Amino acid sequence: PRRTRRAARAAPHAPRRAMGRRKKSSKKVIKKEKLKVATVFKCPFCAHDQSVECEIDREKNIGVVECRVCHVSYQMVTNALTEPIDVYHEWIDECEAVGDAEADDDGDGYPPLDHDDAIEGEA
Repeated sequence: PRRTRRAARAAPHAPRRAMGRRKKSSKKVIKKEKLKVATVFKCPFCAHDQSVECEIDREKNIGVVECRVCHVSYQMVTNALTEPIDVYHEWIDECEAVGDAEADDDGDGYPPLDHDDAIEGEA
């Protein structure tokens, strides 16, 4: 009995050889895109979307946030790890701190009492 090529290749004792075959092409490396951090935000004062722009000057270590509509701005000292969103959130935190300080107008560290609470305390 004569063995055919197919039978010879399928024989369990026959070693697999790459002789005479083309080289397998190497798999292409797929690079994942880095997520980009936003540099344009919503203004807390005028409530316009995409109106606050943040720029960081790496040489001077200064981050600047400015609204294109109402022209409110904020600056802070930055470092090598600071991103534009960090500057924006620092500005938001500073605005909230100022708002809380204005709400506490008597300087005792407690929120102001309502007029009704003051009358009940006196009686």
